[in-house]
Amino acid sequence: MIYRPEIDGLRAVAVLPVIFYHAGFAFAHGGYIGVDVFFVISGYLITSLIVEEKVAGTFSLASFYERRMRRLLPALFIVLFAAGICAWMLFTPQQLSAFGASVVATSLFASNFYFLHETDYFAPPTLGLPLVHTWSLAVEEQYYALFPLVLWLGWRHGIRGVVVIISTIALASFAWCEVSWRRWPDANFYLIFGRAWELMIGALAALSATRLGGVQASVRDGATIIGIALLGFSMAAFDDAVPFPSALTLIPVLGSVLLVLFATSETWVGRVLRSPLLVGVGLLSYGAYLWHQPVFAFLREYSLEEPSRLMMLCVCGGVFVLAYVTWRFVEKPFRDRRHFSRAQITGFAIGMSSSLIVLGSILVSTDGMRQYSPNYERLNAVADRKSNATYVRERFDRLRKHPFDLANPKPRAVVVGDSFAEDFVNALFENGTLDRYQVQTWYVPARCQIVAMDFPTQMTHVDARDQDACEHADTLLDALTAIGQADLIVLAANWKDWSAEAVDHTVKSLNLLPHQKLLVVGSKSFGKISLARYYRMSSQQLLELRHTVDSSQRTVNEMLASRLDSSVFVDLYALLCNDYVCPLFTNKLDLISYDGVHLTPAGARYLGELLSGHAAVQQL
Repeated sequence: MIYRPEIDGLRAVAVLPVIFYHAGFAFAHGGYIGVDVFFVISGYLITSLIVEEKVAGTFSLASFYERRMRRLLPALFIVLFAAGICAWMLFTPQQLSAFGASVVATSLFASNFYFLHETDYFAPPTLGLPLVHTWSLAVEEQYYALFPLVLWLGWRHGIRGVVVIISTIALASFAWCEVSWRRWPDANFYLIFGRAWELMIGALAALSATRLGGVQASVRDGATIIGIALLGFSMAAFDDAVPFPSALTLIPVLGSVLLVLFATSETWVGRVLRSPLLVGVGLLSYGAYLWHQPVFAFLREYSLEEPSRLMMLCVCGGVFVLAYVTWRFVEKPFRDRRHFSRAQITGFAIGMSSSLIVLGSILVSTDGMRQYSPNYERLNAVADRKSNATYVRERFDRLRKHPFDLANPKPRAVVVGDSFAEDFVNALFENGTLDRYQVQTWYVPARCQIVAMDFPTQMTHVDARDQDACEHADTLLDALTAIGQADLIVLAANWKDWSAEAVDHTVKSLNLLPHQKLLVVGSKSFGKISLARYYRMSSQQLLELRHTVDSSQRTVNEMLASRLDSSVFVDLYALLCNDYVCPLFTNKLDLISYDGVHLTPAGARYLGELLSGHAAVQQL
C-alpha cells in the first residue's frame, strides 16, 4: 500500500481528544469520539490491504495475523507488565484482584465483555481502572479475527459480493445499535455488535476509493472541510449524556470517512494533516493510547484529590514520552522481519499472553495477594466494596413498600429516596430512632430525583440515557398513599440543582396534616477514597485527612437550606463537616465512607450519633 501520511495525521486528531477526555479537561467532553475515528481508519486500512493482496493473489491469513501481532502485541505486553508493577505497589488487594481479572480479559482480547459487566464507561469510578480503555482494542481484535473470513466468503462473488456482505453487516449492526442504546446501553457501547457498522463504513470507503480518483480538487477541499467540521462539532457538542453509539455517531463517522477519502496533499486539510507535528503524534498514537489510561488511573489512585489541570497537562506530555520510547524501542524493532521471524514473533506472543493470563489468574485466585498486604487488617472491613454496598441497601430493600399494620399502635414512617436515603435509614436505625416506628421505604433513583412534577416536565431535566429507566421507576407521587398514612415522612437524596430548586413545591404537594412530621435530608460527600494511600499512613495522618466540598454541591445544599425551615431540613454537611471541610475518619479511626458518598457501617453509626443531637431528630 502507498503510505499516506495524512492518515497518521488523522490518528493524531483521534488520539489527542481521547487522552484529554480521560485527563478530565472540560473542553474535551466529547473527546471519546476519537475511538470511533480509529474504527473508521481500521476498517479502511485493513480492507484496502486485504483487497490489494487479494487482487494480486498474495493474501494469506498467516501473513495477515502475523502483521497484526507485530503491530499490536509487543507494545501491549510492555504496558500490561508495567501496569502490573504499579498495581502491585499502589492497589489494595481487592483492586489488585480486579486488575488481575482485567489482565486476563485483555490478554484474551475479551476485555470489552469483562468491562461490560464491571462498569459504566461514563461513570466516574471508571477513571480509576487502568485497563478500561482496552475495550476498544478487544473490539478491533475481534474485527481482525472475523473480517478476513467475511472477505473470503464474499470474494467468490467478486467485489460486488463483498460490498453486499459488508453493507448487510453495516445495516444490521446499525439497526442493533439503534435498538440497544435504548435498552442495553452498556452492551451497545462495549460490544462489537453495536460498533461493527463503524468499521464496515470504513471498509466500504476503501472499496469506493478507486472510483473517486477523478474528483475535482475543489470538491475534495470542500469534502475535507466538511469532514473536519463534523469531527470538531462532535467533540464540542457531545458529552457523557449523549446516547453513544447511536445515530448521532454517524456525525463523527462520516466526518472521518470524508477525511480518509479526500484528505490528500491536494487539499488544505490534507496538507495540515500531513504536517510533521501531526504525523509524528499519529505515529505515536498507538503507544499513547495504550499508556494514557494506566498512567492517569495510577496517578489518581496515588493522589488524595483529583490532580490539577496543570498536573494532568504535564502528565499528558509524559504519556507521549513513554509512547516515543515504546515506538522507538519496541514497536519498530518487532515490526522488522530482520529482527524477528514469524516463528519468533508467534512464540513471543503465545509465551507473553500465557504468562499474563497465569499472573492475572494468580491475582484473582489469591484475592489480590491479600496475605502480603501488611496493613490490610486495619482497613479490612472497608476494603470490600461489595459487602459495604450490601449493608447500605439491604435494610432499605427489606422495608421497601412494606405494608403498614394499621391496627398496630406504633407510629408509621415513610422514607423516600435513592441510595442516600438508604444511608439515612441505616443511621437512624443505628441510633435507635426508627426502632420505634413501622417503616416503609420507596426507592426513587438519583437520576430521576424526588420531585412533584408531571412526567414530561421532569424528563426535560433527566439525561437522555436515563429517561426510559425513569419512565418505569417509582416516583414521589407513587408513594402519596403511604405518605398519607404516615406520621413521619423522610425525603433523602443526592439532590440535583433542579430538584433542589423545586423542593418547596415538592413539599407543598404532599399536603401534610399538622400532626405529620417531615424531614428533608441533604446530600453528603467525602471526596476521593484512596485506600491504597491510607494503608501507608499513621493514625494521626488519618485523623487529619479532610475533604473540601466542591462549589456545585455547596450551591445545591444552600438552595435546599434557603427553601426549607430549619425544623424540616437536615443539613448533613453542617453535621459532618466544618464549613464544608469534612473528615474522612472518625476519632476511632473508622472510615466514614467507602466510596466517597455512601457510608460504611461505622460511618452510619457515626452519623447516627450526630443525628441524636439534631433538634429535628430529637423530636421524633
